[in-house]
Amino acid sequence: MLLIDDGAGGVVGVRAGLRDYLRSHLTADRIDRALADGASPDATAASALRAQELTSMQSRRELASGLQRALTSAIASGYARLTGAPLARDGILASAAEIAELSQRLLAEGPVSVRGVAQTRLLLTNGAGPLHNRRSQERLAAIVRRAIRDLDIDGSGLAA
Repeated sequence: MLLIDDGAGGVVGVRAGLRDYLRSHLTADRIDRALADGASPDATAASALRAQELTSMQSRRELASGLQRALTSAIASGYARLTGAPLARDGILASAAEIAELSQRLLAEGPVSVRGVAQTRLLLTNGAGPLHNRRSQERLAAIVRRAIRDLDIDGSGLAA
């Protein structure tokens, strides 16, 4: 049973169907971008399912592991790569403390906001972003600090 925003300031319970699961899977990147920007995870059944998946400990462990692999790869060699994608080594090394903190926060027990988790997933998967592209207009440390801040449950309904 999922609680979904009814559009009139309340919530309604719905059972997720096969269509909702498929939509959640097939539009995961779009949903993740919306969640990272602050969209309510309760807007649709698909976004609620995706929020549950993102905030699961398994997903959080995988994201923390990806951050650690990026950090280890940047420290270990002059040419850093993460699963075939090059890494912005200088930015990663300059943001090492923040990246380590984000990884630790993802692994901490207790609920987290889906917004910060979605931001972390996008950081790892966006090849044009500051983790992979040193020419990115975004500053890696600022993005990581925002994800750390946005992991906190802030009472706005963004927790899943």
